[in-house]
Amino acid sequence: MAKIIFAMLAHAQPDVVTDSIASFLREPGSECVLFDGGLHQTISHQLDVEICPFSAPIRYAHTLFKFHSGVLRYLYETGRDYEFLVFVEGDMSLLKPGFYKSLCRTMANSEYMATNFHEIFDSPERACADWHIGATFLRKWKDWKDHFPGVIYPYGCLNPGQTVRKEFVDRLFQKNVLSEILAHAERSPLPTLEEVVWPTLAANYAVNPITNPGSHGIRIGSFSSAEMKRFVQDPSVFLLHKMSMRVAAPDREFVRSIWGGGSIDSLSFYPAKDARSWPARKTTAWIARTKLDIKSIYYRMADG
Repeated sequence: MAKIIFAMLAHAQPDVVTDSIASFLREPGSECVLFDGGLHQTISHQLDVEICPFSAPIRYAHTLFKFHSGVLRYLYETGRDYEFLVFVEGDMSLLKPGFYKSLCRTMANSEYMATNFHEIFDSPERACADWHIGATFLRKWKDWKDHFPGVIYPYGCLNPGQTVRKEFVDRLFQKNVLSEILAHAERSPLPTLEEVVWPTLAANYAVNPITNPGSHGIRIGSFSSAEMKRFVQDPSVFLLHKMSMRVAAPDREFVRSIWGGGSIDSLSFYPAKDARSWPARKTTAWIARTKLDIKSIYYRMADG
């Protein structure tokens, strides 16, 4: 039985994907299943890794739901035995050893964990107006709520790093609750459903869903060198997102060195000054903000 199965979504840059997979498989008892989301699905022919047979082209912000459901179906129908299933992407890495022990401790009484897992309220106290995904889904909640009879409001999370126990997956299939939801998701114009449907399913059917205590290691932008070094010493941070998509980038070299036993204070390749370590940090932040502005327009169009 696998302790952890890492389900990875990838569609390009096999060298970077290989580097990410290597970091995950360094955790003892881990396995990896790749979902090839490329248009022509060529990356699966370039990697020596197990491929999900339900792989299909993924369109950003709209069909990522297929990644999760395809992997869940594959593992359930093949009767795979595992404790934890962790959904990751090519721009993620496992920073250091001890992830399995951390999951056993953090999820001792839980079947689902996600980055910034929370209930989406429509109130001044917990307004979600700035999170367009949640705000849009909340306005369409009346069309979805019959799928989730056990909750009043929907739930949300940041997609990278969603983690489930096998018991939760088995329950979803045994109760046959996924087929109608998948059909609804296929018809829906709403984007990024994986960040609301899965956490809402967890709130409805999983035992004690929780937020990842290491959520600060998962975000849209990259990290400074000082942050990366703090994460090594932070007992809650194991998964990192967003990692550079260059194998020789400082953050990836840093992760490889940590796994090799390197000291955070003696990494000569990692510049001490963040500004020099990531000369494009401000540019990256601007691009991220611009993407969010563009996405917000799309969400409002979908909500129309």
